[in-house]
Amino acid sequence: MNLSDIFEDADKKNLVLPEFQREFKWSVDKQANLLASVSLAFPVGSILVLKGKTSDYAYRHLGIVDQGIDKENSSCTFLLDGQQRLTTLYFTFTDQFDSSGFTSVEEFDEYLSNIYRKLKKRWFLRLPDFSEEAINMPEDLFGYEDLELDEERLNNLEPDDIFGCFQSYSFNENNKQVTSWWSPYFQFRSKEPDATPYATAFRRGCVSNKLIPLFYSDNKRPGLWRPLIQALAHERAHQLLEANLSDIAGIRFALRDYDDDERLNSISSVEDAEENYQIILEMWRNKANVWAESVSTYIKDIASKYEVTAIETTDVTRAIPIFKHLNEGGIRLSDYDLLVARAAKKIDASEDNYSLGNKIKEVIGSSISLSQALLRHVPESSKPQLFWPLNFEIADDSIPNSAFQSLILSTLSLRSYVKYGGLVDDNNEFNINVGLTKSKKILSLKTESIRDNIESVVKGLCRSFAFINIRCGVRSLSDIHYRLMIIPIAYVFIDDMLWEDPTVHDKIEYWYWASLFSGNYIFNQNKKSIDDVVNLYRWCVKDITNPFKYRHDKVLKDEHFGDRDLLTLNRTGEWPGKAVHAAILQYTLSTLPRDFLFDANVRLLPWKIAGTDSFDGNRDRLEVHDHHVFPLGQAASVGQSSSELRADKSHPLNSPLNRTLISAKANGRISSLPTEKYLPKLGDGLAEAIVDWHFLPSIRQYSGSKEIDFYKSLLDGRFDKLNVGIRKELANLVEGLD
Repeated sequence: MNLSDIFEDADKKNLVLPEFQREFKWSVDKQANLLASVSLAFPVGSILVLKGKTSDYAYRHLGIVDQGIDKENSSCTFLLDGQQRLTTLYFTFTDQFDSSGFTSVEEFDEYLSNIYRKLKKRWFLRLPDFSEEAINMPEDLFGYEDLELDEERLNNLEPDDIFGCFQSYSFNENNKQVTSWWSPYFQFRSKEPDATPYATAFRRGCVSNKLIPLFYSDNKRPGLWRPLIQALAHERAHQLLEANLSDIAGIRFALRDYDDDERLNSISSVEDAEENYQIILEMWRNKANVWAESVSTYIKDIASKYEVTAIETTDVTRAIPIFKHLNEGGIRLSDYDLLVARAAKKIDASEDNYSLGNKIKEVIGSSISLSQALLRHVPESSKPQLFWPLNFEIADDSIPNSAFQSLILSTLSLRSYVKYGGLVDDNNEFNINVGLTKSKKILSLKTESIRDNIESVVKGLCRSFAFINIRCGVRSLSDIHYRLMIIPIAYVFIDDMLWEDPTVHDKIEYWYWASLFSGNYIFNQNKKSIDDVVNLYRWCVKDITNPFKYRHDKVLKDEHFGDRDLLTLNRTGEWPGKAVHAAILQYTLSTLPRDFLFDANVRLLPWKIAGTDSFDGNRDRLEVHDHHVFPLGQAASVGQSSSELRADKSHPLNSPLNRTLISAKANGRISSLPTEKYLPKLGDGLAEAIVDWHFLPSIRQYSGSKEIDFYKSLLDGRFDKLNVGIRKELANLVEGLD
């Protein structure tokens, strides 16, 4: 089976993907690597297909997000292994973005929105630009320099040699690139009165940038494809003549096969060459035409001659087990992929097709209604109205990222194997354990159980994201160092009544800060998370009294996570880690502090920074910077740069205690101002209060001798304020609670 046959089957909608296949995920580099291999006829592995009917499984077309619909129960070929490779090649060597058949931009927008984001690009093959100013030239794959295609040389190249020959340009319905000649949206613009015709502009763009469009190699636009390559060849022919006009012997050698009448023998000087310029140019153009035809044929033959080994099965009942054991030749399948496959399995022949991926997309693609219990500590004028989970960076192109997938799997397994809330037996022994979150148990989940529980689990996780964003100052999923801490929160918030209970929110926030700042999650995180699922839930439903008081007592006392000596750099050879750095930034942000602006009194709001509170789901973020309160430049000695100081972990100013989040605008205004000048100017007469909001020492303490002991005194002052602030908040959160 060659690629052209495969592309034809895909065009006719005969080659489809079963719904349990993973989404398209390949990065641009992986796509380019594949193109390099195929272009040199290197093998890229076999594919596995299943002959069946469209009613056997829910299905999608290559590169398309939504399920296909076929009421006629047609025969089809399901692609079980090879999706990433074949989809990449299909979208590279055929034009899936031809907008000429669409009546409006809006219609094309709708079409494009149903294609995976990483496929929304057009691929070109780069030729080297031999002009004097050109740099970083790609491999001269086709002998463009002399207009001589050397197939023997091609046979000696390897994919790594030509990786840089492939160039892609991206676009989408929100970033149309309407003025770019390579964009399908440019085709709409070219239809306007007095606009340059699309073919003309496209050809000019390719010639100017030395690009051959691979997506026109299917010969569906022959009037554009061949003239374009010919134009590239003719331009090079003109360059060669200009560069060699004085090299008569060189001209004769280069054109030896194109001088049938031996007219070049009469040319012996530059004057003769100039006089016969058009004759010589015509010979070089003839050579260029041969080169252009050879290159055109070579590229078209990539699809028509490249053979793909297809292993075929007709056993529909074994499709999912086969899919489960495919771990070679493509992307290794994750537990999440296998769970999606299991959920897609038909329970009986009459049921409708089911897609776990679509169910998850449905939940995370919608806004979360916020509980007033969650917002009760937020000033009325600042309260967010909605929370959009996707803006919390939990997915890529609406596909859960690996961190979110892991949380889904663990929480779903806990929810499925043990009745919700039934976490202990009659002897008060735990009914759940770490084993439930391991692959063996996850992959043993029954199809019915997955389907029954997935919506409540994902909803619980989305609520937990809203909680840690709004109450704990966490800006994105990647911002939380100990991600397993999310599972106990999500488990509690599966219950709608607990989501609406103010005391539950206070208890969870207490647990979060006490667990984080005590260093409880440094070691054995899996067991700690499972134990906390039990204890946090039971405390929230008032089965037990506060089981976390001992963590409260250990706040900022753990020598591994962050105690006074570690944070003030008083232990030789030891420095604070990323976890405590993130924790300090989060806790400070959770108090909704004022920004470091000179002429305004503006709160920093975590949901504005994350962009999770937008009205329509479009992400509009407040950019913040991790600011050195005492600037490194102010401490640098003569001849020492800020970057050198930044690299010195042992310097006190690199402690997390010298860092806080401020807006990019504020950071730009402060620039290189010393602390004694910018701190007093903050706010509108509220400078000291703003400093206090960030748990910083008083402004007057920032004036000193600029020695190590002075810097450490600032760290001590910040530590004291944070320590008191955290402990005070913990006490307030559980005041009056059992």
